Amino acid sequence: MLKNKRTWYTMRKSAMKRVWLSSVLLLAVYYAFVPYGHAGPTAPAPGTAAPETLHKPLIVYYSLTGTTKTIATELASALSCETEQIVSKKYRQYLWKITCVNDQLFDRDDDLAPVTTDLTKYNQLIIASPVWIHTISSPMRTLIKYNGFKNKKVWLVLTNQGNYGAADETSIIKFLNDWGITVKGCYSICTTGKTVQELHQHARLIAQDIAKARNQNKD
Repeated sequence: MLKNKRTWYTMRKSAMKRVWLSSVLLLAVYYAFVPYGHAGPTAPAPGTAAPETLHKPLIVYYSLTGTTKTIATELASALSCETEQIVSKKYRQYLWKITCVNDQLFDRDDDLAPVTTDLTKYNQLIIASPVWIHTISSPMRTLIKYNGFKNKKVWLVLTNQGNYGAADETSIIKFLNDWGITVKGCYSICTTGKTVQELHQHARLIAQDIAKARNQNKD
């Protein structure tokens, strides 16, 4: 009797495991083929003339969990720059954040809320974004592709969880170069296990380096 009961529990556990794995695979397939939009229009309104270019860079960032936002905010404070937060309309809290995975694997465009800052005012940008599966996040990739970053000078600040290397950096810089963007510098921050204070400290060091580079270019 006890043996039969154990056998029943084993079979039930195995069946539940198969159902769970099947559900995950179905979700993966479904979200791989659901069509998504791309970036919303930038300010200003159509037909308005572009204002004079500002000398300070704009910090453009996307943050899913708030970590990249912490770094971008500290950069803005240290450099006295304005910020523009990129907002995705997608819901990204499925199992294992599966929409993030599919967007990266299938190079899918994001569905972004319109930006609120006139990007034409800036010829220098600081782009802060997480790295997902060895490349820049889908929301930031989409913004770059559809919002006229061509001929802008950019500093990259890339957050990651330790799965980032030299080959990833080379690939990301090439992606920006292919869209006509000049990358002035690239910084990576492994955020795993870091306290907020440590993130602030790292951001301040990056800000100092960017400020030094910008001052040298003025000479």
